[in-house]
This record gives sequence, C-alpha cells and structure tokens, in this order.
Amino acid sequence: MRLVELDAQTAAGVRVAFGTTDTAAREVNGQEQPVASTAVSGGALSASFSALSPRTFPRLVSGASIKRPGVQLAPVTLKYDLAAASTDGTIGGWF
Repeated sequence: MRLVELDAQTAAGVRVAFGTTDTAAREVNGQEQPVASTAVSGGALSASFSALSPRTFPRLVSGASIKRPGVQLAPVTLKYDLAAASTDGTIGGWF
C-alpha cells in the first residue's frame, strides 16, 4: 500500500483501517527493502507523514473474507506477418 501526503503539510497520527485484521506492518523503500517497523493497533496502521512524502507499507493480512477464483490461462493467437513500422517509411514489409 502506498500513501502520500498531498497538501504540503505534515500529517501526524494518520490511521488507516481495512475490513481485515492486519497483524503487522513495516515500511519499505523503493527497492522493497525494509526501512522501519510501523505501529498496528486494533487492525489499523498508524503513521505520521512529512510534507509531500510518499511511503510504502506491504500488508500482512489475516482473516481476509474475499475469495478469488483460480487463475485461468488461455493461448492468444497473434499474427506476426506484418510490420506496422519500418526504417524506410514503408508499411507492410519486414524491416
């Protein structure tokens, strides 16, 4: 989950709650490396934000009530016999 403060002001004690019971939270950087632990109380994440500061929190969720169907794969036939662009300005041939 990525959150950002957009009003160019600090925001203290921001609380984010979901319909599931979050049991733990941590903040990660742009490379998904852990930066810091984050407070979780009553299933809600609590954090403070600097002005215009984006922050990323991967979620560890338990008790999710949403059930998703399994992944279904199907082949897609694509025609690769016609070029849409060329290096000499012509259309329709391989380049």
